[in-house]
Amino acid sequence: MAPKGGKHPKPSARRSWTRSACCYGSTSRATRCTACRRSPARREAMADQTAIEWTADNITRFVFKRGAMVSGKKAERWAISSPEDPLRWRKPRHVELRSDLFHEDVPDEWIDKVFAVMALAPRHTFQVLTKRPKRMRGYFHARRDGDPWAEAADYIADLCGMEDHAVVLEPSDIPLPNVWLGTSVEDQPTADERIPHLLETPAAVRFVSAEPLLGPVDLNNIHRSQGEYIDALWCEETTEDDQLFGGATIDWVIAGGESGPGARPMHPEWARSLRDQCAAAEVPFFLKQWGAWALGSDLHYDKNTACVDRSGRTVPAPARASDFPTDATRSGGWSWMRRVGKSRAVRLLDGVEHNGMPEVAAR
Repeated sequence: MAPKGGKHPKPSARRSWTRSACCYGSTSRATRCTACRRSPARREAMADQTAIEWTADNITRFVFKRGAMVSGKKAERWAISSPEDPLRWRKPRHVELRSDLFHEDVPDEWIDKVFAVMALAPRHTFQVLTKRPKRMRGYFHARRDGDPWAEAADYIADLCGMEDHAVVLEPSDIPLPNVWLGTSVEDQPTADERIPHLLETPAAVRFVSAEPLLGPVDLNNIHRSQGEYIDALWCEETTEDDQLFGGATIDWVIAGGESGPGARPMHPEWARSLRDQCAAAEVPFFLKQWGAWALGSDLHYDKNTACVDRSGRTVPAPARASDFPTDATRSGGWSWMRRVGKSRAVRLLDGVEHNGMPEVAAR
């Protein structure tokens, strides 16, 4: 697949397929999800009502089990919907899984059923995003032959009354051509930690979601181990002793700022850097949003104004402009930002809307 820019799917062609929407419980800097922002009492009530008892019937329904929390953590909020929903959608759609399918509490057998649905619905394109690419890599390497998916596909097809589905998966069929796999990163440390695992995972399309972007990310210099660095955007040469990546690269990069209460601003240089890295490597770049903050001006500042430097240090607007740091100028790496809310922050970067998407062969 040539990683050139394609068209962004029309809104009517996009659907979300929530398998296990939850507070990720991640230790990364990006933990301000909707579930986490709810009150402790609300989170506990949600957990009591939505914990899962894993049974053979999970494929069609979830079994409520009151008085329990998933792994005793914050509200793991699982969607109450049938996993075979995409099989009912007749028109081809770009489907986003709005959850972390590779969360520690999701059994491999459940993941098998999700991928079986994807195999049964080749007309759709599925976009799978995780903060746990290490588990994703291990899962795929343990299922190189595709047998668990084929068995799960037979079960789902029989359950849904599908005749002559003929899902026979050979090792050459993995990865599925209609499944895109990605990992989210927030800054250089999370990129160094997660992207090597993504590159070791077989996928038709690999993508990185730098959202919320909370620091600079250099995809051309991903720290691998023991002082070794890899370029995630350009093909790596491999030897007999190094077959981990096999020339794998990132096919698509998404960037976006943070939104919601307590959102931190995204420095424009971080987004510009990713844009320029992608342009040099001919990798499509998609700027999803600025988040709660938009570019501001030192000519107008109030309580909704702040300065952020390239390292992410943010200084709220003081009563007087003279109270800002003496180096708080654009030449000093600072950028004026203004909190306007997600709905008012346009998606323009230097006057351009970036909607790059990977091009895939027609199926």
